[in-house]
Amino acid sequence: MALIVSGAMGALGVVVTSTSAQASQPQHECVGAEAAVTEHVQGAFRSLSSAYRNALPGPEGVRLRDAKVEALIRQYTAGQRFASEVLRVPWSTLSDAKRADWERVLGALLERRVTRALNAPLRYRLEVDRVQVERECASARVDVSLHDRLEERSTSRVSLKLDRGEERWQVWDIASADASLVQTWRPRFGGVLKERGLGGLERDLRALAARLGVSL
Repeated sequence: MALIVSGAMGALGVVVTSTSAQASQPQHECVGAEAAVTEHVQGAFRSLSSAYRNALPGPEGVRLRDAKVEALIRQYTAGQRFASEVLRVPWSTLSDAKRADWERVLGALLERRVTRALNAPLRYRLEVDRVQVERECASARVDVSLHDRLEERSTSRVSLKLDRGEERWQVWDIASADASLVQTWRPRFGGVLKERGLGGLERDLRALAARLGVSL
């Protein structure tokens, strides 16, 4: 069972659109979860905006800003869930050490994609269009719009899938105009596994690690 909600709130370039259609819906055990998810997305965007707004000038300032942004993105993403979804079948057969290696590689891939989607947060106004909480309040999908402040009619839309972790909600899949990151990479790795086996899959993951600058 899913709960869909929209509410109204705006601060620091973050807006949630409102509708009255939800008012007549019956109460549900997940009431309150949608507000937590919305606040999580808003808070993450505000944190990214703050990292850019408060950056020190010069190359050292850029380095410190980028390090802070990288740490924030890692905090708000679920690399293990993304890796298990992408590698679905072989994931359960891997040793703990292999899982840790592949989680680092695929987690870095997820982090890079989320960073690219939310790049230049000072330039954009984020609007939460729709929140859907499901799976006993443990997962959610959030659709957001990013409105360009410099080009009034320029808007990009992003969908996020999140899991509720021990401390916060974390993104494990992201989609823009085309297929999601999971939908893009799962068939690639599945094809490699079918044609070249687990050894071929591992070679491809090591090549991906090298491209992403991840040490194994």
